[in-house]
Amino acid sequence: MDLKKSIDIFLILIVSILSIILIKVAFFNLENFQFAADIFRHFSSIRNIFDGIGPYEGPVMEFTFGTHTYFIFYLIAPFLFFLKDPKILILINILSVSLSVTLIYFISKKLLSKLDKYNLISLLVSLSYMFFPTLFKGYFYQPYGFQADTIATPLFLILFYIFLLKKFNSFLFLSIIILSIKEEFILIYPALIILIFWIAKLFNLNGLKLNKAKIIIISFVYLISSLGIVISLSYFSKLNNFNYIPAFWENNSFDISYFQLIMIKFLKIIFPLIPIILILGFYSKNDKKIIIGIFFIFLAAILRVLENIIIYATPNGSAWGNLILAPIFFIILIVLSKRYFEIKSAPKTPFYIGIFLIILLSLTNNYFAVPSIKTSIKFYLNHEENINFKKELELVDDKIIKYKKNDYIILPEYLNYPFINKMSYVSYHYFDNTIKSFEDKKNIIQDASYILIFKKNEIEFFKYLNLPSNNLIQLVNKHKTKILETKNILLFR
Repeated sequence: MDLKKSIDIFLILIVSILSIILIKVAFFNLENFQFAADIFRHFSSIRNIFDGIGPYEGPVMEFTFGTHTYFIFYLIAPFLFFLKDPKILILINILSVSLSVTLIYFISKKLLSKLDKYNLISLLVSLSYMFFPTLFKGYFYQPYGFQADTIATPLFLILFYIFLLKKFNSFLFLSIIILSIKEEFILIYPALIILIFWIAKLFNLNGLKLNKAKIIIISFVYLISSLGIVISLSYFSKLNNFNYIPAFWENNSFDISYFQLIMIKFLKIIFPLIPIILILGFYSKNDKKIIIGIFFIFLAAILRVLENIIIYATPNGSAWGNLILAPIFFIILIVLSKRYFEIKSAPKTPFYIGIFLIILLSLTNNYFAVPSIKTSIKFYLNHEENINFKKELELVDDKIIKYKKNDYIILPEYLNYPFINKMSYVSYHYFDNTIKSFEDKKNIIQDASYILIFKKNEIEFFKYLNLPSNNLIQLVNKHKTKILETKNILLFR
C-alpha cells in the first residue's frame, strides 16, 4: 500500500472513530437532560410531517414554518421509517459535519493534485478544519442537539465539488436543497454562488462555466425558491397566535459598546487563522491573488457578523448559524495554498507551521470553551446521571416561599419532554384550562416522556397563577413511575 492510500485510510479512520465516540456521548447526554429543547421541538415538527399532519410543532409554538421555513424537514422525515426517535437528528447532526471533513479532504486532493504528492497538505488542512472552533461547536458538543443549519455544511462543499466536476443539473439541484434549509439562506446562497465563481476565476480553477442561459436558470430558481419561502412565512405566521421576535431585539441598543462587540466577535471567529494569514501574505511577498483571497476571508466573517445583527440583533448570532463560515474559510484556504505552492520562491516550512498553529489554537480554544468537549466527555465518563438536572432544580429550590399546604406544580418545560405526537411541551395551565377532553389529558400523560412536579409551591409568582388540578395530579401518579425525588420535586418517567 502506497503512502497516498495510507493517508486516505487514516483520515477516514480518524473521522469514523470520532463520529462513533461523539454519537455515543450525544446519545448518553440526550438521556440525561443535557440538551436544550430545540432538538425535541424540531423532532416534533419532523414527526408530524412524517405522520401527515404537516409542519406543525404543537399548541404552544404552533406552525413551525411560521417562524422558520425548514423545508428540509420534508427530506429528513422519511428517515423516521428507520428510527422514529430524536436520536435520528443527533445522527444527522454529527454525520453531516463528519462528512464535511471528508469532503474538504477530497476537494483539497482535487485542487492540489499536482502540488501535494502524498496528500499530506490535504490531510493537514482537513485536520485543522475538523478542530476549527466554528465547526467544533456544531458537532463536538452542541447543546441544542440538532439544528437544520448544520446540514448546509456538507451541502455547500458538495455544491463546490459538483462545480469542479462541471455538472450543471446537479449544481442546480443542490442549490434548491440549500435554499430549502431555512429562510436565512435567501441571504446566504447568493454569497456562496458569488464566492464559488469568484475564486474559480481568480485562481484559474477549471470548473463549471456560466453562460447567459445558465445565469438566467440559476436566477429563476433562486427567485422562485425565495418567493416560496416568503409566501410560506407569511401564510403560516398568520395561523400562529404569537409574533416571533428574537429575544435580543427586545433589549438591545446600538452604542459604542455594541460596535466593540462586533469587532470582538469578528476577531474571535478568525483568530485561529491569523498565523497562516500572516505567513501566506508575508512569504508570498504580498502576492496580489493571495491578498485578495485573505480579504475575502475577512469579508465573509464580517458579513456573517452583520447578518447575525440583522437576524438576532447580536453579533454573536448562533453556533449553528456561524457554522457555514468553516467550509467557506477552508475552501479559500485551499485555493490560497494552491497559489502559495505555485510560487516557487515561497518556502514550504512556514506554511506547515501555520497549519499546525491553526490546530493548536483551535484545540486550545475548544478545551477552554464552555460548553466544550471537556465538559461533555467528562459527564459521559463519570456517568453523572441527572447531576446537571438536579443542579438546575436546586436553583429553583433556592427561591422557594412556602405555602400553607403542599400543592403540586408541573414545570411547563418538562411535562412533555420529548414531545408527543401533535404536541410540543405542555404547561399545566394549558393542560387544565384549554384541553377539555379527559381522554386527551390521559393520552398526554401516558405519552409524555418526563413529568416534573413540585411537591411544594415555593416560587413567589406562582401564587398569581392557577394551580394544576387534582385530576391532573392523579393521572400522573397513576400512569407514570417516579424515578427521582428531592426535597421539593418529583420526577416521573
